[in-house]
Amino acid sequence: MIAVEIINLVDDPLSALDKKGNLGYAEELYNPGNFFKCVHHISFSSDDRRIKFSNSTIKIHVLKTTRKFLPFLWVVVDFILCLAQIIYIARKFKVCLIRGRGPHYASFFGLLTAKMLHLPLAVSIGGNHRLARDLTSKYPVFNCRAIDFKIEETVLRNADRVICPNNFSKEYVKGLGTPENKAVVIPLRLKGDISDFTYKVSDILTKNGVDISLPVVLFVGRFEKDKQIEVLIETIPLILAVYPKAQFVFIGSGSQLPFCKKRAEKLKVSKNTYFLGFQQTETIKYCLKAANLVWIPMSGFVIFETAAASRAIVAFDVEWHSEFIENGKTGLLVKNRDCQKLAQAVVTLLKDRALAEKLGVNARKLLEEKYSPENIVKNEISLLSDLINNSKVNRKLCL
Repeated sequence: MIAVEIINLVDDPLSALDKKGNLGYAEELYNPGNFFKCVHHISFSSDDRRIKFSNSTIKIHVLKTTRKFLPFLWVVVDFILCLAQIIYIARKFKVCLIRGRGPHYASFFGLLTAKMLHLPLAVSIGGNHRLARDLTSKYPVFNCRAIDFKIEETVLRNADRVICPNNFSKEYVKGLGTPENKAVVIPLRLKGDISDFTYKVSDILTKNGVDISLPVVLFVGRFEKDKQIEVLIETIPLILAVYPKAQFVFIGSGSQLPFCKKRAEKLKVSKNTYFLGFQQTETIKYCLKAANLVWIPMSGFVIFETAAASRAIVAFDVEWHSEFIENGKTGLLVKNRDCQKLAQAVVTLLKDRALAEKLGVNARKLLEEKYSPENIVKNEISLLSDLINNSKVNRKLCL
């Protein structure tokens, strides 16, 4: 541990992470290896007042706002009020670094605070944020595309370091104006228990009518437009025409779930299609192990979770997928939104169990070699330490 305190900024409320069971994972991310004396997590949500971290080095600060009292002026007043509170926290605790997660609203406050106090700002991204926003038509800041994109661009151009999970994301931020020397690739830090597949045997599949003696094709993720799940539904009839015993299990929830269910009925594939809704991590692990393969049109962590389960992956060749999936070695890649090619890939693995097993084993090996949590934490701490040591801030105020 180093006697340095930092600020952590995230758009999403902690209560949302708690609901998903990811609060412990957030603790691992916010203070990697408990390196910092204290991490002051800034929350914009009053719901987070009830949240408690088990890690005593992380302190939650819920910002006070005036929205309820000033219905017409709250935008301007709250912006100034929130910024003032963050600056106060930074000065009071002699903060030496601002850490933003996602280049949006929260990180914009971080940028302003960093510039005013001459502190270094490190921002991490998850991928092409603009693609997801355009596919869903959701823009968090006033629901305005121009403002939302301008904030992202401003943060990325002015941050002292932009931490990217892969080379695809690095090229993305460079395209938005991040200087080459400020964009750094550090793979996503995965959950500490991601490789632990000790779980309770569940009746979730049989209870929903799935015959576990027959092949299962699994999807895990959000039912939103940016995940392209509708393409999977359109592909099911093509697979069943060749392999009628296949079963398709979908785990997750979201705005597109009702549409997907109706579309499955219209395509007359409902008897082979099972929608299980949102499920906890342990249940997902059981389903991953029970599945023959997992198809991934647009991924987040599910690629890593599937690899950890040693299950075969079929994915669209988009974004960063090819950086983890080597076609024919650690999975199968097909052209984006090509239902015919996707169906062929799925049928290939359903018929060739040996190949499916080989791909799953290779993916697990790659995960263990490339995504070692210890190395990722070491690299992140090194980067943040260098930022602090090389910043213009008066070191006497920090140590």
